[in-house]
Amino acid sequence: MSEKDRYRIFVELPGVDKDKVKLDVAEDSIEIKTEDEKKFYKMIYLDSVVDADSAKASYKNGVLTVELDKKEKRKGKEVTIE
Repeated sequence: MSEKDRYRIFVELPGVDKDKVKLDVAEDSIEIKTEDEKKFYKMIYLDSVVDADSAKASYKNGVLTVELDKKEKRKGKEVTIE
């Protein structure tokens, strides 16, 4: 899969313990929040629909990296009227 077929998002969260970071991926957005005294919250809306099951996240040196595969655009279906 090429880079244009996926999102790679980086979020800096210095000093936050990995276990305190909560990530929720929907088809068109990502919600990132922390459950600590810093109370970080960010909702990121995506231009393309993504496959939430493809989400991979890593956290190293205070940087959260999230990778998501884009889904093919929904195609309509012509319906015959009876």
